[in-house]
Amino acid sequence: MRSSNIEKRNEQGQISVSLSLDGNGRAEVNTGSDFLDHLLVGFTECGRFNLELRARIPNDSDLHHTIEIVGDSLGEAFGEALKGATGIRRYGNFFMPVGDALVMAAVDATSIPYLKMNLGKLEKNVGGFDLALVETFLHAFACSAKMNVHVMSQYGSDFHNIVEAAFKALGNAIGTAVYAPYGNTTSLRKGNAVTLE
Repeated sequence: MRSSNIEKRNEQGQISVSLSLDGNGRAEVNTGSDFLDHLLVGFTECGRFNLELRARIPNDSDLHHTIEIVGDSLGEAFGEALKGATGIRRYGNFFMPVGDALVMAAVDATSIPYLKMNLGKLEKNVGGFDLALVETFLHAFACSAKMNVHVMSQYGSDFHNIVEAAFKALGNAIGTAVYAPYGNTTSLRKGNAVTLE
């Protein structure tokens, strides 16, 4: 089964993630941030995963903490679902247009954890969500999923559109990478190094 269930409960809060790589894009997400929920639903629909994610973080925790926990737990769920991955394409990329924005995402789904992100200077706050925290989320995700992730804005002036395009492009790229048309050809994981640029 290419699926996983992650549950964490401690003084920092609790989070549960149920993920299936072989889904139809069904998403039930509640992180406490409407905008992050919106981004993760788009990510899931574009990747055609099935995702149930619920997070309860103490009210006195800052958004940075919540973003990091959600990114880390979602990445861990992908890592678990891909354990012993066989026959997957491994690599995926996608260009996603949203409004005036065009963003490219490319991934190696079984690799040394790495993130390269260039979405411009994200300064806007959307619904209480500081867009500068997108990098925090993607870094936590890439490290826990053990994926090589590149997300690059080609152009765009609306920060909301750029970030939405980034999550949808990443969902599409990962969906392509984890597709398994190749029988029992094994894709090997490499190392545990973590790099952030």
